[in-house]
Amino acid sequence: MKIFDPGIFGLITLILLFFNLIGLAGVTVYAREKVDRFLCNCSVVADNKATLGGLGLMGDIIRVGVAGSLLVFPKIYANKTIVDEEQVNAFPAKLKLMIVTQWLALAVIMSALCILSIWMGSLS
Repeated sequence: MKIFDPGIFGLITLILLFFNLIGLAGVTVYAREKVDRFLCNCSVVADNKATLGGLGLMGDIIRVGVAGSLLVFPKIYANKTIVDEEQVNAFPAKLKLMIVTQWLALAVIMSALCILSIWMGSLS
């Protein structure tokens, strides 16, 4: 008998992914208007709203995710686009934490699924 069953690991990871995606949708519904309001002078947010505005919830999830990466890496965006650093610095910390935590958790879960896939491939 194996000490660690990869099927159980996969099931737990998929359950975490399911709840993370529900949480991501909830955070997006809560934060999308606030992101537009707090970062109205940033061209990244305005361009994404114009491009992805008609895609419904999926477009809003992508828009909030891009805004989250803007909040985490403002210097990278400042080199490439017009970013109002005062608005980025004035963004509410609680809302920033909420957005970034959801996306970071999604990245960790997806990495775990990739590792599981490689591990399962090596077993067969």
